Amino acid sequence: MHANIDTTTPDGARLLAHHRKNPTQSPNAKTILLISGLGGTAGFWNPVVETLNPHHDLISFDQRGIGASSRGRATVNISQLARDSLHLLDVLDVQQCTVIGHSTGGCIAQQLAVLAPDRISALVLSATWLKADPYIQALFNHRRALLTQNPAAYAGLGAIMSYAPQWLSAHWPIYDAAMRQTPDTQEAQTIIKERIDALLAYDGTAIIKEIVCPTLVLGSADDAIIPFTLQIELVQALQNHAKQDARQAKLHDFGHGGHFFPVSRTEEFCEVLMSWQKDLS
Repeated sequence: MHANIDTTTPDGARLLAHHRKNPTQSPNAKTILLISGLGGTAGFWNPVVETLNPHHDLISFDQRGIGASSRGRATVNISQLARDSLHLLDVLDVQQCTVIGHSTGGCIAQQLAVLAPDRISALVLSATWLKADPYIQALFNHRRALLTQNPAAYAGLGAIMSYAPQWLSAHWPIYDAAMRQTPDTQEAQTIIKERIDALLAYDGTAIIKEIVCPTLVLGSADDAIIPFTLQIELVQALQNHAKQDARQAKLHDFGHGGHFFPVSRTEEFCEVLMSWQKDLS
């Protein structure tokens, strides 16, 4: 069963979400909230949704200012995007769920786990980081400059950097689709720039000790956008602050698949997730 959710936040942002219940309506099915990265779209998760839906209830959404969702009046930062996510859980009356956040979505997921610890039963942090290092700072500052100077190059380079070269070459329509989404209006560029500012400003070092739910950190050694060393640092920070018997923090390296390994290696991504969930039960 698929339901579209159209809701408005207190500051006037209209959020469009998709709630897909598993076909068997099993009472044992877990609810998973999927939070995408810089692009902010629900569509990023489509391959994962198709694979997991037979087993779980899934929520995906366009973040404020992205796709079918409107911008609203609030300042866009990681804390606000976490509050938007909590707003959706409230609207859908989801009392507990697993949260999967990819890239910038992983920063949002960390903040959400601290904002509403009683609502988050488990956390999956995919290709994300605790604090932007010099590599991320340099890369995204260059991308932000390119955004206004040559929007088509911004879109094309983003697609090229997000996947392993051989995989993208074999799935070239993905590149073509990215080029059709070139942010060539001032409004689109403003939204992306403020999202880049938000991800660069995020620093989770002060709150990491407050994450007490089981946490799985995922990465890929060939990720050219968010280096795998940052996932190693993230899981080490989680383990250093671990409260005895409160949670586990585990790391998995896919080895290859690029930054968007949930798309390029969907089957393996879902297998790792479901195996980890089974271990928790």
